[in-house]
Amino acid sequence: MSEKPKPIIVSFSGRFTGKGAYTQYRIFSLRKCQEIKPHRTESSKSGNHWTDYWHLLPGKYFVCWQDVSNTGKHRCGYGLLVVGSKFIQLDNGEVKPVSDVHSEAYGSIIVADGTEYHWSKIKAWSDKEYGIAEWVGDVPEFAKKALCECISPREYGF
Repeated sequence: MSEKPKPIIVSFSGRFTGKGAYTQYRIFSLRKCQEIKPHRTESSKSGNHWTDYWHLLPGKYFVCWQDVSNTGKHRCGYGLLVVGSKFIQLDNGEVKPVSDVHSEAYGSIIVADGTEYHWSKIKAWSDKEYGIAEWVGDVPEFAKKALCECISPREYGF
């Protein structure tokens, strides 16, 4: 009898300063094709800053964020949220779980299946229980409305 996977607590901070700055993350289930609302939100005393907490099972999710500075500069984006394992993303977009054995001193990392990859072949990585990798392919149809208008349709496959 196999054990049920335990949820991992994933958190992202948000803000609304009242002077134009705004940051908010949204997570979508790729299996259910819908947004996952945070399990809870903790706010600062002023209410201008908060942290959203999701309890997610190990797997892959679509994540997008709006991040606007006080001066109006947008740093919005989207990616693949990988939950439940440390990982690397190769330059071909493939995501691989990482073993605990690192050979960083030699400029490479060993993944769970024992294969060693040089850092020059690694596009993204996370050494935590979750992290964001680059999204490869078209943005899922169910998540397109959540993207900031600053992200051009060309960028996500219309």
